[in-house]
Amino acid sequence: MGTKQAASAQKRRAPTRKKRDLIFEKTGGNCHVCGGPAGEGWHADHVVPHKRGGTSKLSNLLPSCRECNGLRSAGKPGGIRESFRIGVYARRHMKNETRLGRKLKALLDKRLKANELRRTRKKAEK
Repeated sequence: MGTKQAASAQKRRAPTRKKRDLIFEKTGGNCHVCGGPAGEGWHADHVVPHKRGGTSKLSNLLPSCRECNGLRSAGKPGGIRESFRIGVYARRHMKNETRLGRKLKALLDKRLKANELRRTRKKAEK
C-alpha cells in the first residue's frame, strides 16, 4: 500500500487538548488562510491534506477558521490561488456594479442565505 493510501486508511482522531493548544499558538490564534481570528470552533487544518497523504503530526497542522477550512477543502495550492484570483475579479465586478457583478452578488446573497438557513436548522435539531 502506498504512503497516500496508508495515510487515508488510518482512522483520524481529534487532536488532544494539549496538541490543539500547540496548534493554536503557532499563529497566535489566527487562521493561517485568511489571517483573521480562528474563532470558536476553529479547525486543525492539514497543510498537506489527509487524503493526499498528509499526517496528523503537529508539523502538518495549522489553525483555520471554520469558513476558510470549509472553502479550502483539500484543494491544491494552484487551485486555491485560482479561487482567490476569481474572487478578486468577482469583487471588482460587484464593486463596479457591472451586469456580471450584480449577478454574482445575487448568487452570493442566495448562497449565504441558504447556508444560514441550514445552520439554523442544524442548531434546532440538536
